[in-house]
Amino acid sequence: MWKRFRKFVKRIIRSQGYEITPTKAALPSEVRADFDAVFEKMGRYRFKFLDVNTFLVGTLSRAHRLGLHKAKPLSVLDIGTGAGYFPFVCQHYGHQAVAIDRRGNDVFEAVPEWLGVDRRYWEINAYQPIPSLGRKFDLITGFMVNFDRFPDKGYAAWDPSEWEFFLRDLTQNHLQPQGRIAFLFNEHTQAKANTMDYLRSVGAKTANGWAMFETPPRVSMNASTAVV
Repeated sequence: MWKRFRKFVKRIIRSQGYEITPTKAALPSEVRADFDAVFEKMGRYRFKFLDVNTFLVGTLSRAHRLGLHKAKPLSVLDIGTGAGYFPFVCQHYGHQAVAIDRRGNDVFEAVPEWLGVDRRYWEINAYQPIPSLGRKFDLITGFMVNFDRFPDKGYAAWDPSEWEFFLRDLTQNHLQPQGRIAFLFNEHTQAKANTMDYLRSVGAKTANGWAMFETPPRVSMNASTAVV
């Protein structure tokens, strides 16, 4: 599984125009200097879990693409955070980050705790609103998105109705009025054209697996997705 994961990360780096290498040389010059500082902060986990050289390059590249290395302090929600590298990088750049992901992976539960990431436990499911996280966010992210699947239906992908509910919940309950949303899909979902077609229809700009909302999605707010 990890070999496939590494190959996909390299594809992401290639799609963004960076050379494919598991070193900081892949980063734009303006953020390359940040690699050593973030790498050092990761402590012993940089030697223990996965290929952190490669994953940190991908994470810093994403943060750079979203302008987080030069933005004023933001509140960020990272959905499906995994090992928590992205919220960790957000914190390095002075942002406040909350991360959510499901239980069940000992590595992905241990690493965020060690890194000091505010990780909450929640699994994304169709037609289930995310519970209140105590604040609204300037930026909501999800990388290598795979939550839009039905495990009990052969991992069939969500239809637009499931996506509409999910985006409405984010917009009504978790996103600041002028907030942004950015998703980077894994290769499985990226190949499903109607997902990207729907996201474009509600305001996303899509390219190379990315779906980015510079303004809140244009979904109907008539239905309620109130959270507790």
